Amino acid sequence: MKNWIINVIVLVLVAIGSFFLGILASGFISVPRNNVVLEETVQQGAVQNQEAEAEDESAVRQKVSFASFLFPEINSEKGLQNALNEKSAEILNIWEILKTGNGVISIIQAAHSGNTEFLSPIGSSMGKISDSLLWASAAVVFKKYLLFISSYIILIFIIPVFILISVVSIVKNKDRKKTPKLVGVTVFISLILLFVIPASMHISLFASNVILSDNMSNLITSIEEKGETVKNMETEITGLRRQGRSVLNHSANARDLGNSLIKDTTDYFIIFIFTNIIIPVLTIIGIVFLAGFIKKLILPKKA
Repeated sequence: MKNWIINVIVLVLVAIGSFFLGILASGFISVPRNNVVLEETVQQGAVQNQEAEAEDESAVRQKVSFASFLFPEINSEKGLQNALNEKSAEILNIWEILKTGNGVISIIQAAHSGNTEFLSPIGSSMGKISDSLLWASAAVVFKKYLLFISSYIILIFIIPVFILISVVSIVKNKDRKKTPKLVGVTVFISLILLFVIPASMHISLFASNVILSDNMSNLITSIEEKGETVKNMETEITGLRRQGRSVLNHSANARDLGNSLIKDTTDYFIIFIFTNIIIPVLTIIGIVFLAGFIKKLILPKKA
């Protein structure tokens, strides 16, 4: 008859465990490193046979993999953090290409301001897209730090507070037959809260690297090829300017190249927004709605 008290105690212990797990993990941020952990494991198991060593190493790899999923280091050389590092470098590379193209247009306009007015909208558009790419790079950095600290915040604050609210609801609920179900749902939602942000970002990475990989690869290849053309044009135009020669005959090529870069980078930016912003947000919103629906099962209805 007093089983509900035991269930409440279990939930309280889970909340306390979540809090101290978050504190413990935050104190050992650098622990989940494959090389260090595996070296220690091999040294400790040096006296065992080869089969036992292989089993220990496999177990450590699984633990490290799970820890790196929840507590990924900022400068990790593998996993989601590494993918975000690569995405940031990719964006900055495209930004540099755009800035170089915009610089070429500026040089031509400065040399022949009266005959190159048609280049002004192109230069303006490239400048705006460059600013958008800087925003995209900042968004990637934000995701890196959000991924880095989210598990700690959820373990230390969100899950304990959520469990506390659930405990209060269980205590106030007079129908004790529902207590085991409410406890199970509380634990289930706590796990959802813990995995929601890493899962949303992995879904984003899957969409980018699998579903839309061909589109992204083609766009990046096209932009980089145009980037090489832009650099060659910049070198040639700079040389002509030093010699005091006209660069007006490059204006048409600069216009066509600029328009092509604008199209490619705009497509790239749209795909970036879809895969790195919209998909994670929709994933989190969907899980929040699911948690809200389940929450109705936890909180007793008001009379």
